[in-house]
Amino acid sequence: MSESISSTSAQTSTRTEQSSRGRHNRGGRAGGRPYHRRGQSERHSENSAQSSNGICKFDKIDRVKGNTDSTSFNENGCIICTEPITFYAVANCNHRTCHLCSLRLRALYKIKNCAYCKTEQTKVIFTRDPEKPFQDYGDTDLPYKDEKLNIFCEDQEIYDDMLIRLKFNCPDKKCEVICDGWQDLKKHVRREHKLWLCDLCVQHKKIFTEEHKLFTRNQLDKHYTEGDESGFTGHPRCDFCRIDFYGDDELYEHCRNSHEQCHICLQAGIRHQYYIDYNELEQHFRNDHFLCLHQECLDKKFVVFKTDIDLKAHELETHGSYISGQRAKQHEARRIEVNFISYGESLRNRRRNQESQKIEVTTMKVVDLQLKKLCGKYRTKNQTPL
Repeated sequence: MSESISSTSAQTSTRTEQSSRGRHNRGGRAGGRPYHRRGQSERHSENSAQSSNGICKFDKIDRVKGNTDSTSFNENGCIICTEPITFYAVANCNHRTCHLCSLRLRALYKIKNCAYCKTEQTKVIFTRDPEKPFQDYGDTDLPYKDEKLNIFCEDQEIYDDMLIRLKFNCPDKKCEVICDGWQDLKKHVRREHKLWLCDLCVQHKKIFTEEHKLFTRNQLDKHYTEGDESGFTGHPRCDFCRIDFYGDDELYEHCRNSHEQCHICLQAGIRHQYYIDYNELEQHFRNDHFLCLHQECLDKKFVVFKTDIDLKAHELETHGSYISGQRAKQHEARRIEVNFISYGESLRNRRRNQESQKIEVTTMKVVDLQLKKLCGKYRTKNQTPL
């Protein structure tokens, strides 16, 4: 929501402010606090991000109207929130919703299409009439206008209610204070009510400020970690960074941008499995997949394959010359080793043969000598004296 809003003319603006001062002042505290009262021309900045479940709250309307008579609501429900309609919103397609849902779509979600038929609604009329066609409204029927949102109102009460919705209203239903901005509102609820707003909900949840929930310190901790009975399960946390996020979408976006994910596991249907950095992811590649270990591929990163066959095909295609060189070196090493073994064996055989020949010669000499000795002894013994 922007900080200011313009009307069709200075006269309209003056009328609105005068009426607002007369009827819609919210009681504040003295002491110069930067609070605004209902009906002042400032609008508060936009609440950003998630759905409010389309529930329209009428307590603020009752404050403007000064009554809580439920018979003032039309029996027909809004096609978006299904709540009874107080003021109608109608555009050129003539599909009617409650003015709160239309205002929420245009001011918070920045959506200007019909929720029913998706027709672009460049101009929207807020009216009490449940049936009058859009085309039947003339300029004189719509004296009040929001220039930025291009919303036309048929009376001042509807216009005032729209302005009030876009301010920084205190969420406490008993408190009438309107603050200057989010920081001022947070300080107000802490100081005056001893309560806290959820920063993540303030940043992302697309609801009017008065629809936000206030928490005690313990309730806020539980809101973050456990959620509540409405089905909200708490704000998820990144266990790597210890940072909380509004929802799973924001957490997954953070993980995709700040951490690493295995593309092979993704292809296998394993989702939302992250690694703190590439070093951890590379270790996963080594343990569970087939990582190319050539240095140039390690430097490139993410050169990993699903099967061993894919890895070998990659190595042949990309590192074929290197593999051929390595194989040639291995073959040469084996050839040298074999030749060395053959030479060593032949040398040992030669030495063994030479030693065998020496033994044979020595043996023959010994035998020959022994024979000679025996022959000499025999001749001496048998010699006849003359």
